[in-house]
Amino acid sequence: MGCSSLTDISIPDAVTYIPDEAFHGCTNLTDVSIGKSVETVSKGAFLGCANLKNVSVWSTTPPYIGDGVYGNTDVFDANVYNSATLHVRPESVNDYCIHSVWGRFLHTQGDLSTGIGGVVVDKGNGPVEMYRLDGVRTAVPDGGHTPGIYIRRQGGKSEKVMIR
Repeated sequence: MGCSSLTDISIPDAVTYIPDEAFHGCTNLTDVSIGKSVETVSKGAFLGCANLKNVSVWSTTPPYIGDGVYGNTDVFDANVYNSATLHVRPESVNDYCIHSVWGRFLHTQGDLSTGIGGVVVDKGNGPVEMYRLDGVRTAVPDGGHTPGIYIRRQGGKSEKVMIR
């Protein structure tokens, strides 16, 4: 609470609840990522964080907003709803837009996804490198990989491949 040096926060998937005023007054906070298991965001969790630009919520269901005093459900400063972008999963855009609190964001984008997408392939330039999905480089591409999904990199471009 009141940490002016905090610029971004990623709340892990293991967290299910963000308590009252958890990040209240973090004046330089610009980016927040809320993990997919968060079920409740309490009142004032991000009040006083007027510089927020991006709020990413990974849950497919909009988290419940806990009521404050006299039914106050303000989680963010009013200007944040007008200027920041709410990023959600594509299949959840409508649910967030019609929500009584999350729907206050003027800018909502369904641009959060899991997995790998939008990869460009160049099969003709340079040596081939293979990586596991956790980013660890593996043996030579023709060297008997175990079945699974890998990243194949060649010539500065990459593709996802499945080896059977």
